[in-house]
Amino acid sequence: DQGHLDEALHLLKRAVDIRPDFAAAWMNLGIVQASLGDHQEAQASYLTALQHRAVYPDCLYNLGNLYLEMGDHKAALSTWTNATSLKPTLAVAWTNMLILLDAQGQYEPALDVAQQALQHLATEPAIHFNLANTLGKLSRYEESEKHFLEATILDPNNANYWANLGVLYHRWRRYEKAERTYVHALRLNPSLKSAQENLSMLLKATGKLKR
Repeated sequence: DQGHLDEALHLLKRAVDIRPDFAAAWMNLGIVQASLGDHQEAQASYLTALQHRAVYPDCLYNLGNLYLEMGDHKAALSTWTNATSLKPTLAVAWTNMLILLDAQGQYEPALDVAQQALQHLATEPAIHFNLANTLGKLSRYEESEKHFLEATILDPNNANYWANLGVLYHRWRRYEKAERTYVHALRLNPSLKSAQENLSMLLKATGKLKR
């Protein structure tokens, strides 16, 4: 909450006053400032951290997140790319790149990034999941199904993965599979609204919804 953030801000400012080359403290100061909405101060803190520790992929990841919050998508992508160059197993940076490229409709670049990520993170469910989402939007249903299923094998209790697999089957007109998959998602998370709404829509369309 605000009180904890203010206290953390005070302590971290003291830390960098005492030891100005303390890169981790500068990065954490940036995280707190970003949480408080102080974007310019956060950017300055992250850049100071990077001056004191040139190879700092976690800091680049957080700086990329800040650029995203500031609406500078190009800088966000570039910064996350730098982070993954330094640390190819940084799954959160790869995932953020995939989500942003997909949201921008840059599907082919997203597929390229996903393939690069899988070279280093073949068993990372979030990479398979986001790749599957993009493939589905390109109507590459069989490939999409393969990666959704891989994601559910790696993280079987993630209701969101199952719900999105249901959407794929729904769009693919594999209605029985869609129904089973939505039902499974709701077993894992009964309050998952997207699965509730999509299942209701499916049952209505197929005449199975009880009136």
